[in-house]
Amino acid sequence: MPRTSKRYLVEVGDDHFFFPYGKEITETQLRRAFEKWIEPLQSELFPGLKLRDGNGQLLKPKLRVELIPSKE
Repeated sequence: MPRTSKRYLVEVGDDHFFFPYGKEITETQLRRAFEKWIEPLQSELFPGLKLRDGNGQLLKPKLRVELIPSKE
């Protein structure tokens, strides 16, 4: 059975037309668009920040986008 991705209908589009009004997009498409535009900002949010976990592994901050239900 093929795996299907959740689908979303753009109810209000954005000013740059990354998500035009009325278009139906998959969760994968949505995730890729967010990653494309957020990824370049990763190092600008906390420049120079370096973290190490308890095992000595070097970590870097990463933004995460989550869709949550909104009350109308």
